[in-house]
Amino acid sequence: MAYRKVERIPLREHPTLDERWLQDRLEADPGLLNLGELRVLAREKRVRSGGRLDLLLVNDEARIRYEVECQLGPTDETHIIRALEYWDLERRRYPHFEHVAVLVAEDITNRFHNVINLFAGSVPIIAVQVAAFDLGDGDTGLTFTTVLDAAAAAVPDDDDDETAGTTRSDWAERSSPEMMELLDRLVEALRDIDPAISPKYNVYYVGLATADRITNFVTFRPLRQSLVAEIKLPKSAATDERITAVGLDQLSYVENYGQYRIRLVDGSLDDPDVAGLLTHMFTDARDGYRKRLPTRFPGRSDDGLAGLEEGRDKFGLDDPDLD
Repeated sequence: MAYRKVERIPLREHPTLDERWLQDRLEADPGLLNLGELRVLAREKRVRSGGRLDLLLVNDEARIRYEVECQLGPTDETHIIRALEYWDLERRRYPHFEHVAVLVAEDITNRFHNVINLFAGSVPIIAVQVAAFDLGDGDTGLTFTTVLDAAAAAVPDDDDDETAGTTRSDWAERSSPEMMELLDRLVEALRDIDPAISPKYNVYYVGLATADRITNFVTFRPLRQSLVAEIKLPKSAATDERITAVGLDQLSYVENYGQYRIRLVDGSLDDPDVAGLLTHMFTDARDGYRKRLPTRFPGRSDDGLAGLEEGRDKFGLDDPDLD
């Protein structure tokens, strides 16, 4: 293996490798930031302050939104404030999401660390240092190094893609054939519980409906290599033990919405113990969902509740069940 010394390229001084070029690279491959399996929700998104957010990314599995600000050269006060401002505006607009500010710059200065320290860990922010290198023959390489991760422990929540479609084909494009097949098998299992159930392809998740009524006691998020099933059940030690016993991959429990989150992969349902437990959990969730609706909204019919849930779907109020 031959060794070759490469020279660093100062992007701030380069005539063509500018900030837009850097944004192009991150938009094409957001995984460069090493924040998990990311997808782009928006680029140059207008915010209420009048500025533009460079990139809005989401980790579907962890269900965290990242407000990304890019800067060439060393970090300065303007970009630091801008990154925090965009993060604050987005979290205020969508308080039921988890948000993390991300500042990407060529040089993360001591001044940046000093400013962040003033917040005493109250702001979830990640600083990523980017470096460009001349690889020869007209090729350019990039490295991304996380030099600060002050992001608070994230509480998973739903993503809000304002531009994505809401059809099965849209979900098929963003996931994979294997995960769509897994989704179909899960829906068939639910139909054994209630033959009237059908999938409802929302912007934020795949929910359930029966006739003209939304019944989101289970929702699904097909990804490229896995599928996350979100099951509305009270958390209990007995359920936790059964999940562990069959070897299911349990993600963090969402206290706000009372959801178990189970990550499934291709072949998960081939295990009869796994299939049996999921059917049991689906049944309990369906029964609990039915009992809960009238008591949570006294005097309101199921049709009225369905209308409220449809409004939540339409306008991006992300909890599939209503608080």
